Amino acid sequence: MSICKHLKGFEREKPNDRFLNNECVANLNEGLTLLNRKRSNWAVLLRDASAPGKYRYQLFDETGFKEHYTFETLELAFLDAVAKGYWERDMGALDRLFKSEVWVHGVSFFD
Repeated sequence: MSICKHLKGFEREKPNDRFLNNECVANLNEGLTLLNRKRSNWAVLLRDASAPGKYRYQLFDETGFKEHYTFETLELAFLDAVAKGYWERDMGALDRLFKSEVWVHGVSFFD
């Protein structure tokens, strides 16, 4: 499902100006999870816990969390994630991966 309701079926294409219009950005929410099919990983938009008042997108794959990028606004975090190839909405990704043996093994490596 695409992020913007008027772009149904969009995930098969590269983003364009219609995708990045004001209506689309205005409908952003924390927790939005975006898939990058070429890299087989995801970005989730969040408030940045280590930088109050800022936002981040946190990258993760099937083995756990990876790096994150911090921005002044949720919109800037979103636009950067899209520019890096994260544009297919996948809201159930974390729930699916948390339950996998690969995820559990990957995150236990850092305990």
